[in-house]
Amino acid sequence: MSNEEEGSERSVLVYRMGSLGDTVVCLPVFNAIARRYSGRRKVLLTNAPVASNAAPLQSILGEGTGFFDAAIVYPTRLRDVRAAIALIRSLRAERISTVLYLMPSRGYAAMVRDWLFFKLGGAREVVGLPFGARGRHLVNSSTGELEREALRLTRAVASWEVVDPTDPTAWDLKLSEHERNAGALAVSQLGDRFLAVNMGGKAAAKDWGEQNWLDLAQQISVRDPGLGLLVVGAPVDSERGERFARHWVGPTAVACHLTPRESAAALSRATLFIGHDSGPLHLAAAVGTATVGLFGNYNEPAMWHPFGEHATVIHEMEGIAAITVERVVAEIERALVTL
Repeated sequence: MSNEEEGSERSVLVYRMGSLGDTVVCLPVFNAIARRYSGRRKVLLTNAPVASNAAPLQSILGEGTGFFDAAIVYPTRLRDVRAAIALIRSLRAERISTVLYLMPSRGYAAMVRDWLFFKLGGAREVVGLPFGARGRHLVNSSTGELEREALRLTRAVASWEVVDPTDPTAWDLKLSEHERNAGALAVSQLGDRFLAVNMGGKAAAKDWGEQNWLDLAQQISVRDPGLGLLVVGAPVDSERGERFARHWVGPTAVACHLTPRESAAALSRATLFIGHDSGPLHLAAAVGTATVGLFGNYNEPAMWHPFGEHATVIHEMEGIAAITVERVVAEIERALVTL
């Protein structure tokens, strides 16, 4: 058997940590990987979520979608030697040929350690380690903005084809009929026009503040009483969502019980999504829904901004608290007029 034939029988390992937003911004690369390695076993290596309200990466990509065939999950802080050895054995059992490294720069020493770890796990090559400029974010010389994460990853990892993140098909989640039906059911009482909202998240620095959200609910729904409301998020966001919904004039649905993929199906039917820098914002943009995203000083522009003309961003480097309700209302009304 030739080296080429023998290599085609070995697995491809895709390494990406994170939860909802970290996964969705990688969709152009995951779709490129699915096309490139359609006949190969693809193993996902990812971390167990640190936050209890964070969805695991594999639940976002979905079973049977072609993004991966198996998943190996490990604790974020892998300090136990026996656990590390067990993980290496798991990798070797998968007969890894290529590792696709979908991670940001973690410092030279950490990346050397990662490279060595994958070599011990039997990998023949590690693609995408951001040692040089190819794997790091470029800076726009005229605006000073950082390159978006999806663009960096396509440069660093998916060099076999030209990936266009402005192409809607690059963001295809490959939702199942069951997931689409669950999303449709969640919004069935909202009518043809409804606003989707997410107020939750893991980082306090991204939180716009509940009073701002309540003021927004009153102003928007009073001006447009026929507009429905969908609240999405993790189950822990339900209580806050219910309080928000009580200030809404039109029909409401708090659907924080949906899985991330069911939420994406529901969001695909929304007229407009409004939310802070979060996973649901990226989900809404991925399914082509018009979005208004609120960004503070947690990250610099425009690394985590959604792609597309349908995505509006308010990014205030003084902090998210500096974004006024009036400014958000104006953006929502402008977007609703054009939709």
